[in-house]
Amino acid sequence: MNALNLVQCWWSPHSTDTQQRFVKINSRDQELTVYDVVNSCFDWSPTEPDIVAAGQSTGETLLLNLASPSGNAQSLSVKLQRACNSISFNRDGTKIATGLDKVRNDFCLNVWDVSTGSDYSRPLRGFAASEAINSVKFTRDNPDILIAGVTYRYIRLFDIREPPNTPHAITYQSKCVQGISLDLDPNYFAGYHAEGVVAVWDRRYSKLNSSGESSLIFRSSTDDATPASQINHLRHSSTRAGVFAVLNSSGGLRVYETAKIMNQEANTTIGIIGSDNGSEGPNHKSRVGGWRDSAASLLEAGRAYKDGTSTSGTRTPVPMARTDGETLLVTRINDIATASPKPDQRVVCFDWMTEGYGESRSSTLKILSMKGDGSMEVLRCAGSVPSLAWGSRNEFAITSDNDVEIMPAPSVNAEREVVIRPRKKSISDLEDLDEKHLHSYSGGESPDQKLGMGMMEHARQRSNSIIRPEDFLPEVREVLKNDICMVMKKRVEAGYMMDCSKNAELAMREDQYLEDMWIWLDGAAECVASDGMLGQALDLSFLGVHSVWNGGTGTTPESRISNTKRRIWQEDWTATCDEINRRHQRSKKFPSCKTDFPEQRQLCLAICGSHFENDELEYELQRLEENDEHSKAAGLALFHGKIDRCIKSLQCGGRALKLMSTAVAGYFNSTRGSSSNSTWKDLAGEMANELADPYQRAIFAYIANSEWREVLDEIGIPIRERIGIALRWLEDDELTNYLDSTTKAAVKGGELEGIILTGITEASVDLLQEYINRTGDVQTAALVAAFGSPRYFRDERVDCWMESYRQLLNSWRLFHARAKFDVARGQASRDRNGAITMNPPQRQVYVRCANCDRSISHNTVGPRTGGDPRRAGIAGGRQQVTQAAGKGTAKPTVCPHCRKSLPRCAICLLNLGTAYYKEEEKSKEPEQDYDRWFNFCLSCNHGLHAGHAKEWFEKHTVCPVPDCECRCKM
Repeated sequence: MNALNLVQCWWSPHSTDTQQRFVKINSRDQELTVYDVVNSCFDWSPTEPDIVAAGQSTGETLLLNLASPSGNAQSLSVKLQRACNSISFNRDGTKIATGLDKVRNDFCLNVWDVSTGSDYSRPLRGFAASEAINSVKFTRDNPDILIAGVTYRYIRLFDIREPPNTPHAITYQSKCVQGISLDLDPNYFAGYHAEGVVAVWDRRYSKLNSSGESSLIFRSSTDDATPASQINHLRHSSTRAGVFAVLNSSGGLRVYETAKIMNQEANTTIGIIGSDNGSEGPNHKSRVGGWRDSAASLLEAGRAYKDGTSTSGTRTPVPMARTDGETLLVTRINDIATASPKPDQRVVCFDWMTEGYGESRSSTLKILSMKGDGSMEVLRCAGSVPSLAWGSRNEFAITSDNDVEIMPAPSVNAEREVVIRPRKKSISDLEDLDEKHLHSYSGGESPDQKLGMGMMEHARQRSNSIIRPEDFLPEVREVLKNDICMVMKKRVEAGYMMDCSKNAELAMREDQYLEDMWIWLDGAAECVASDGMLGQALDLSFLGVHSVWNGGTGTTPESRISNTKRRIWQEDWTATCDEINRRHQRSKKFPSCKTDFPEQRQLCLAICGSHFENDELEYELQRLEENDEHSKAAGLALFHGKIDRCIKSLQCGGRALKLMSTAVAGYFNSTRGSSSNSTWKDLAGEMANELADPYQRAIFAYIANSEWREVLDEIGIPIRERIGIALRWLEDDELTNYLDSTTKAAVKGGELEGIILTGITEASVDLLQEYINRTGDVQTAALVAAFGSPRYFRDERVDCWMESYRQLLNSWRLFHARAKFDVARGQASRDRNGAITMNPPQRQVYVRCANCDRSISHNTVGPRTGGDPRRAGIAGGRQQVTQAAGKGTAKPTVCPHCRKSLPRCAICLLNLGTAYYKEEEKSKEPEQDYDRWFNFCLSCNHGLHAGHAKEWFEKHTVCPVPDCECRCKM
């Protein structure tokens, strides 16, 4: 990296909850001094919260006191000027090591004593004469031992207590000498090579192995399909051991979590991601799970790395024998920042944050990052999640951080609970547990077996009562069977996707509110498909009642505006509502009450399904009466102001309803023209409190005081019907207040009925979030939000739901369902012009020519922005192919760039290749096009046409190439 463009940020290790500080260095904006120097490296004193050291491009080191008002700095100068590449305090803050560029006849690694009263004129010790120092770090456990990367080829450990004339250093070869970073475990440190290789060493193992074999090697640590992407930063977490982050030049930030397995009785193994020969080692014992490589890395098998090693992305670690009995492995990889095509939006540097000095109290790790435009952002990485493993006898183990808690089959014996801490005992000690601690009841299930972990202590105490509270806990099998995760799995297997009508059918047996929500969404989607909610000025698709009624009172999103250059006023909303109503032949008049917004009321009634013409209302009432829903029919008639029809519906019911119809008819006849009849009102009020049917209660609640407010408070009536009553009878101001309060209550409670009010808008995200918090049903939330995001709005929570649901489908191995969900989500994101607004997924698999290393694709679609700079010529190559297509069809069996023939099919011996067809030239039989596609085996690298591979492997199990015994089975 050019020192003149160096950008860094460093978090203070002295930060507390109330005072958190960091330093940001941007050399491009630094004022020039008379010496024309810039800061090239930086370190913070571990003991003094205001003391920092900055290395300069001249080799000079400045000790700065941030609390000093004068800004004076103590200078540590060198004889010959050259850039200072790295700087490090020791743990006591009394010494500083500076790593300098190579110069003849002078030390390039200087150690200074910066304790009080020291001589700053010359360094305390000097090492590495005429050898460039790439990075340097003092160890955490010893203030006199430092680690240095030397001349891009060696890692050396120096002890400054050694005599000056006979310095001794542990040396071993490695190219991963840059950005040396120390783990909280003082035995481990890491370094990187700029071109994507990261190595982790164990200092104890280096003493036993002079070759300096690393404990872990990540051949493609950035997992980027861009070969030219380089590593910029590597830093270990300052709050959690075994956690480090890697930042590449494309802005991708990846966090690795490692763990150790200790076994003092037998040698264990170390896994290396990406072996030197791409195969399993001779000492391989078992496959280690938890490794992750991209498909692009797998396709890199066999490509030579610049130093002669392979970049194979094998998923199986290659073990190496260890004498100390400790295995280092990767437990989780988390991408918290992805590569950005825009340079100003890329993460250019980062540092770990702390809540105080030492261990963080929060399980969430925080990273302070800076983007290319200079803005700062705090990124969060979820901490380690406790893992639970069930046994065959209902015992289980829970792991969290450094603890393993074993819960045997529940019993009253307190000695059966075993807690193991790896720092004191190894996990292998579990094998020594006495069998008496792990036995289970041979008879029926004990009531104690029904307990959760939180009640384990209480369960050990026998209760004197005959019936204990824990006896009422549900059966474990029933709890697991009805768990929301299993419910979501059953749904998706039954076809629960983005087909609203089918989802409503599936929800019919599960949840009435869920069914009603999908029924409403089905109608809304059908209306959107026919452009029924699209006006000349606005697009009201998937809006709810609350959004339409309050339209024009706030800022209208640009995604809803047809012409974004003009401002939207209240008149535009009214005109759009009137246009939609006229299109569906709805009357402009609103006879129920006086209003200034009849157009909005008519459209809102239609949205909530309460807009009926007289003949439509009569048809609906007759349908309800045929289904013996006379009370509901009577209530619906009353809500529309049809008193006589309400009485008629009651008369069609049973004996009790007929008596009720008599009471209602008598009341309306006696009070017609009079506003007071206390006897009738008192009786009606009493009946409204005693009746079980919500529609009957609503009828008598209205009789009691002739106020619709009493009816709207009846929560037994579906919310869409109550909204219809409010829209038909409340005044404008009163309606606004009612819709606001009802929407807030629905959002706060996470009620799916409230979707009718919010629609699929930003407000619905809050509602769905509460619904997830209450039920855990991320599946429904993701499917519903997909109709509006990202087409009309964007929200990070929606992206989180989508990714969580996709990962859930992948974990169930329902890959076809996940692919269908991705396709349906992309179709739902199309705007009014047909363009997909959803961000395209990152390329996972690409095929490159073995000769020129470029894409062999013949299509005219350009490469993704921010791709591999070395493949920048691909776009030009594709354009040339497109231009050549005007004169003659491009030959599909050769590379479009170097014109070298593609590999041959192992069956027909013809060159592989797929022709690119224009829309009018595409075959009417897609299966034939598919048969011409080429497949490759990632094990033996032999290729076949898809049709030939299908025919061959229907009868054979091995590769068709002679002398190849690979069971590729394409």
